[in-house]
Amino acid sequence: MPVWQPAIPQGLRPHLLSWVGYDFTSTDTVHHGVPSMGVTVVLSLGEPIDCGWLHGDARHLCDVLVSGLHTTPALIQSRGRQQGLKLSLHPLSTRRLLGLPAGE
Repeated sequence: MPVWQPAIPQGLRPHLLSWVGYDFTSTDTVHHGVPSMGVTVVLSLGEPIDCGWLHGDARHLCDVLVSGLHTTPALIQSRGRQQGLKLSLHPLSTRRLLGLPAGE
């Protein structure tokens, strides 16, 4: 649930599609991160993010998550309180901002 969603500053508009602050509590749930129009960056301000891919065995605990353009849903496991900031970057800006192309 978004708790903070300000307007995008003028200087970031060519690069940032959206940014949302969030703070929610849930029981043991799984969020399916489906393909989107942008590259997703999540900065956890609480517990690490438990993530993996729909048909993959590997799971990772991350304080920062970057998901490039993909065709397989990501799985985000939530086991309590989640707090952080979610950014959606324009795919053509990822090389400039992150040093990698959107597909990486």
